[in-house]
Amino acid sequence: MEIQTLVRFNEWWKTGNVPEDLLEGYKRPLYDEILKYLEDRQVLAIIGLRRVGKTTLMYQLIQNLLEKVKKEYILYFSFDEEQFDIEDVLETYREFILKGNWREFDRIYVFFDEIQKVNDWQNKIKTYYDLYPNVKFIVSGSASLIIEKRAKESLAGRLYDFNLDLLTFKEFLSFKKLKIPDLEYRLFDEFEKIEKDYNNLMLFESDLRTLFSEYLFKGGFPEIVDERDDKKIRRYIKNSVIDKIVYSDIPKIFKIEEPEVLIILLRLIANTPGLLVDYKGLGENLGKNRKTMARYFYYLQKSFLVILLSNFSGSFLTSARKLKKAYITDTGIVNTLMDREIDDRVIGMLVENLIVSKLKAKFFYRRNYEIDIIIKDEEILPIEIKYQSRIDR
Repeated sequence: MEIQTLVRFNEWWKTGNVPEDLLEGYKRPLYDEILKYLEDRQVLAIIGLRRVGKTTLMYQLIQNLLEKVKKEYILYFSFDEEQFDIEDVLETYREFILKGNWREFDRIYVFFDEIQKVNDWQNKIKTYYDLYPNVKFIVSGSASLIIEKRAKESLAGRLYDFNLDLLTFKEFLSFKKLKIPDLEYRLFDEFEKIEKDYNNLMLFESDLRTLFSEYLFKGGFPEIVDERDDKKIRRYIKNSVIDKIVYSDIPKIFKIEEPEVLIILLRLIANTPGLLVDYKGLGENLGKNRKTMARYFYYLQKSFLVILLSNFSGSFLTSARKLKKAYITDTGIVNTLMDREIDDRVIGMLVENLIVSKLKAKFFYRRNYEIDIIIKDEEILPIEIKYQSRIDR
């Protein structure tokens, strides 16, 4: 590996700072959370959907470190762009930048972006982790299975994982420079508390309605918050998110041969948020068996494109056996894939999809009647989603 490849990714070795265009002015809440763990021994893993800002978050963390550690003690490398072995990257860095043995130096910070693209990455990092306690690894990935299964097996006790989600509406408002009062209530709070927050927000009603409509159609991707062209928004989501995951990430990680089937499934869910998933029926229509269809949904879920809700029951096994409901993770993706004309009914479907996603719902209820979401915490909270000016009981 040539040293110039590393230099291209680490401009601060020459300038002392991360280039300004790689740093967003806004820092996500996860930034402050991860700062608390930077001096801990464990590997930090940042996982999330493509284009949610994992790389930007890494650059912001690097800029923070540059204020207190030597610039040569920070390495960043993205496996999304270049295919090299972890050992090649680390040993090139040690030989040409550190110019010594690993143990000779104080704390070294290594940032590896899109780590899931490297075969057996978890065992390679484990080797360095065990041999060199002064090397701190911060990695990112766009497929949760890579972290959940492989990493937690090989790096048991050595890894903390953090989810970087799509922008919430409140974060979207911060990007838009609209500051609203902090909300005090939580899901299980009394109605009086919720009513108080509602009344405070009504001072911003006009701005909130306009921006919520924009957020609903764009979704939560930071890079397109200020984009106004609908065609550019859809092209960005299709090319940078959907196609990258379906035609590159999933086939590489899960070895599937027909990614086009995944696109068909995504379009089906986008046009019918809350689709009841019948693996056998879908398989018959697409020429696949039930087991293959269940696997495809699993891949979409673990790649952060699809959310699956189970039918709530007192028994985990009973819930697992029943038909599941499927939603797309982001309303911007729904809007990109949807073939319907936008009307009040479609907006209602988008709102339902949004709330399921933002509440990280895991259950719905369907027996003689249906409830959109069941939140199971210390208590059980049923939620029915409506988006209209008048709701009849």
